Amino acid sequence: TASSATGTVSGSDLVGGLIGQNRERNLNAGIVTASYAAGNVTGENARAGGLVGENFKGGTITESYAIGTVSDSGDGTLGGLIGRNGDDVTVSDSYWDKGTTNQSAATGTGSDTGITGFGTVGADEPAANMTGSDALADGNMDALNKSVWQTHTDTDMNNETRTERFYPTLVANPQTPPPSGLKAKAQTPPNGSQGDSPTDDGTTESPTTVNETYTV
Repeated sequence: TASSATGTVSGSDLVGGLIGQNRERNLNAGIVTASYAAGNVTGENARAGGLVGENFKGGTITESYAIGTVSDSGDGTLGGLIGRNGDDVTVSDSYWDKGTTNQSAATGTGSDTGITGFGTVGADEPAANMTGSDALADGNMDALNKSVWQTHTDTDMNNETRTERFYPTLVANPQTPPPSGLKAKAQTPPNGSQGDSPTDDGTTESPTTVNETYTV
């Protein structure tokens, strides 16, 4: 409960940004709640997920999210939130960033009920629905408890050519600085117009957009 992880994780199997395998064991329930993982996850023919490698035998995950890149050097079972989601499990009110995890599916195998993904695979920027001061607003990560989670205002950087977008953190276990990623901003021509702008030789050139790669 109220846990987070930001470091890179790698392994041959059961690889997760927060937990390798979540399950009930010896009458102790495997419960992950109000937690997130921001570190990259790399497997080797593994069951690998942004948050949990395998959710199994009574495992419960609720009010959690994952944003780190999930990859595998072989033919692994990969999911943005969970690598393998078993049958006798519960997952609810949880999220993953499709762009930053580079995963289009919440789970590599098993049900994805109770999990919502935002963003686009291949995007090099954080999902707008998961970042900024309105990350917990209706239509975004609105299942997260506002008394447990806190949001952070996005910040313009580098003469406003980029915006640093911040993900929510836990009130009881704050992270400074919060997990974040960079969003490029469209550049306005010097004359302030939105169309093509003149150059010294009388020709015109179109506005450009600066692209930055997401980092954790």
